[in-house]
Amino acid sequence: MASASAPARSAEGAHRRLLGGAAPRGAPASGIAVDPSPLLRCAAPGGRMRLLLLTLTLLAAPRASAQAPAPSSSETAKLQRLSRDFWDDFLTDNPGYATFIGDRRSDRKLYDESERAYQRRFATARRFLARARAIDARALAPTDRVSLDVLQRRLALALEGEALHCYLEENILLPLNQMEGLHHRLLSLPTTHPFATARDYENYLARLRAFPPQVDAVIHNMRRGIALGVVQPRAVVERVLPQLEAGATAAAADSPLYEPVRRFPEGLGDGERARLEAAIVRALETHVRPGFRRLHAFMRDEYLPRARSTFAMSALPRGDALYAYALKVRTTTDLSADAVHALNLAQLEKAERERAELVRSLGFAGTPAAFNAQLQEDKAQRWFDAASVERDLRESLEAIRPKLPQLFANLPRVDYALRPVEPFRAASFPNGAFIPGSQDGRRAGIFLYNTHNVETEGVRKFLLPALAFHEVVPGHMLQAEYASASTSLPAFRRFGGNAAYNEGWATYAESLAEELGAYRDGPARNFYLTSKVYSHASAVAETGLHAKGWTPEQAAAFLRKYVAMPPPRFDMTLARWAVLPAQNLGYGIGALKCRELRERATRELGERFDVREFHAVVLGAGNVPLDVLDGIVTEWIATRKGT
Repeated sequence: MASASAPARSAEGAHRRLLGGAAPRGAPASGIAVDPSPLLRCAAPGGRMRLLLLTLTLLAAPRASAQAPAPSSSETAKLQRLSRDFWDDFLTDNPGYATFIGDRRSDRKLYDESERAYQRRFATARRFLARARAIDARALAPTDRVSLDVLQRRLALALEGEALHCYLEENILLPLNQMEGLHHRLLSLPTTHPFATARDYENYLARLRAFPPQVDAVIHNMRRGIALGVVQPRAVVERVLPQLEAGATAAAADSPLYEPVRRFPEGLGDGERARLEAAIVRALETHVRPGFRRLHAFMRDEYLPRARSTFAMSALPRGDALYAYALKVRTTTDLSADAVHALNLAQLEKAERERAELVRSLGFAGTPAAFNAQLQEDKAQRWFDAASVERDLRESLEAIRPKLPQLFANLPRVDYALRPVEPFRAASFPNGAFIPGSQDGRRAGIFLYNTHNVETEGVRKFLLPALAFHEVVPGHMLQAEYASASTSLPAFRRFGGNAAYNEGWATYAESLAEELGAYRDGPARNFYLTSKVYSHASAVAETGLHAKGWTPEQAAAFLRKYVAMPPPRFDMTLARWAVLPAQNLGYGIGALKCRELRERATRELGERFDVREFHAVVLGAGNVPLDVLDGIVTEWIATRKGT
């Protein structure tokens, strides 16, 4: 409810294609984005981080059996070559993400959404999987066996989606929606592309000029979807049309893509600046705007009349299989929709009892839902200017920093930029999102916060602490720094991602803030607990909608029993469930796994249990499926018992 990871298929979130994974969740906040703020730097105590993580990763990997052969240098070399080739291909195939993490080889390209490109992706996955299966896992060191298993599963999962026209979290026939797609990736370039040299600007121009062919590719894929009956809900298309119209009609100087002209680096002379500005204006007028016009006309005249009136995945051809695949990708489990539904119903009861106890302790005589509704309407609980929102977020993060050593040893340095969401996507964006920093360490991670309509509707103060803790520390930012420091792991485990692991950790991190007493007052604690309630209630409602025959009205009625949500906000949530099926399920499932593993370790190790070491094991594992994480922690417990 509070936050989001970075958007899919953009420089902010293409890493999700490594394992499937996280995407924005939560109801969009209130507010209009303002000019980007300067970097907010936050440095936690440093130390022997790499040594600690290397040691813990080696300890935590599953042990070889007594009969297993010693590690083979030839098999290890095969795995190392495969890992390098896989990562190199991934970066080549995802040029925006490559640029964003510091690999500059494809700075002139956009993500290719052509049918031929997807055919190549599936063919490449088959070749890589064959190479992976040719490696003798018994001849590898324990940590390498984990990496081989993770890679094989990722490749097999990608190929499993081919018959469904899916490539991990991407539905190839549904490439465009209100939250993701070609238009969002292009308009995000001023944030994700570097602008330090004239060459950077030339590369940016090349990307602008590459837009029209990708428009053609996206239209082609959607026409294939129309022919097969796989189309977006009409309500989704109606949200996309204004976004496309803005790109089709905006004058060059009014486009978000003109923004780099306003911040030329000091080293560029006047003549060079004038030349680049003229070239950018030409590219916007001759490539970008016509591309948006063509895409808008197609969506309005050809696609909208064929859009469906339903929201549920089950209404699509092979919809049940599509939803089952989405569940597998986004939770990294084989749980059925029925199992997820039942699990979250049970957890919802527990979370609601917790919230009820807090509300009673605050002296409120009504129900938790009534208390939450009262807070939502209380204007004293809102900020009405963007500067106050940013200041509040800073203060929450500064307040928790000194407490982190209670739960984490040898904390890495945490650098991040605090920026508002860009205006072009603020209306459909969640409360916040985290974007990982570059792998070379030159660019900090970015914490995006949403201030859409801040001056008229305000931003609720009580949501900001949980948002900050989820996105930065001890959530995504800390998670990313631990993974980055695990240099013994292959890049696809250090920089990849899946919703269950990434968002599961960040959701678990919200509970760590509660342990540390970091929620400053009753309303902030209530929002943290309400987020837990929302996570489980929305999982019940979403699985009910997509897999159990619930109508949108049934889903809305169920959700409103627990969370104050006006009809427009629920409509937005429903549209998000339609285009990102199962994406919000990984939050609760991953957090439950982290809590379960901690409780098991506490129970089995007794006085030997060290929560700081446990957290280093979980974070040092890199991005892995939940059952792999379970195995790593289980082995760590066994190792600690033996010391």
